[in-house]
Amino acid sequence: MEKGFQLQRRLARLIFEGNTPLVGAEVMVRLNVPLVDVLSLQEYDESTEVKDHLAMLKLFSEKVLVSWNLEDDEGQPIPTQPDGMLRIPTEETVLIISGWVEALGKVPSPLGQKSSDGITSLEAQQPTGVS
Repeated sequence: MEKGFQLQRRLARLIFEGNTPLVGAEVMVRLNVPLVDVLSLQEYDESTEVKDHLAMLKLFSEKVLVSWNLEDDEGQPIPTQPDGMLRIPTEETVLIISGWVEALGKVPSPLGQKSSDGITSLEAQQPTGVS
């Protein structure tokens, strides 16, 4: 019997700059999310039901978010789990999800290259103790 091939966890660090409310934020997201979860996220997103959008944001928090440096207005860290995406403002939520979608379709680019959407670097990461 041949030795199995273990799929490696792939991560991306989203760093926001420019004219966005997330300037200075760093968000670590999983890139190799199981297809069933990606399809569920898409299905929830296409729904018009509020309960589906809540489920989508919770699923995103559980399956995609790894870590971030976001704090509330009192300087307290906002946990990513179990429902971090439900604890931040709408514009920031949209920016994070858009950054992840963009990261799914990109090959990592060298640091320092700027994009026009405020996300200036997207680097693939090997797991380094980030949980």
